[in-house]
Amino acid sequence: IVSAVYVADGELVSAGNRIAKVDAERIMADGQSISAATLASLAAEKQNLANQKEGLAKTSELQQKVARQLYNDANRRQRDKTAQLAITEERHQLAITRAREGAEFLRDGLISETQLNQRLDAESVLAQSVLQLTGEIGDAEALQQKSLIEMDQYAAEYERAASDLRVRINRIEAQNNQIESEAR
Repeated sequence: IVSAVYVADGELVSAGNRIAKVDAERIMADGQSISAATLASLAAEKQNLANQKEGLAKTSELQQKVARQLYNDANRRQRDKTAQLAITEERHQLAITRAREGAEFLRDGLISETQLNQRLDAESVLAQSVLQLTGEIGDAEALQQKSLIEMDQYAAEYERAASDLRVRINRIEAQNNQIESEAR
């Protein structure tokens, strides 16, 4: 589209003189140039991607915070159960000793069979407690490992998605720069 003519018909011109201005832009029905509309569209898309990136960062941060809290809770539970296990194992060893002694005392007539059974029951209950606490410690350790893996996964997912968004933003900036350079 010729937007301005600088010479009259038949006028002589020298080499390098401007004779007309040609605009490569087309004008839309609302009077706005197509490149301006494209720039506005690109700016809106870039802002949308930046907002997505910010939301993604907040979501990832929250996910990692939750996983970190789960890890800390499991770590605390493991320490508590380990301390309980040490006490219970001591008590279990005493119960084993009392049950052995009870068998001798029964032979010597010093305790009744009921009393021996009570000692054996106490040893059995403590043995079950040791097994239960050992299982709970294992569960806590497994939860710690799971939480560590989740924290790594959330961080990796964020980095991958943020990288994709950065690439898209860079493409938009390149398009924007190209349109602006062509408009000059």
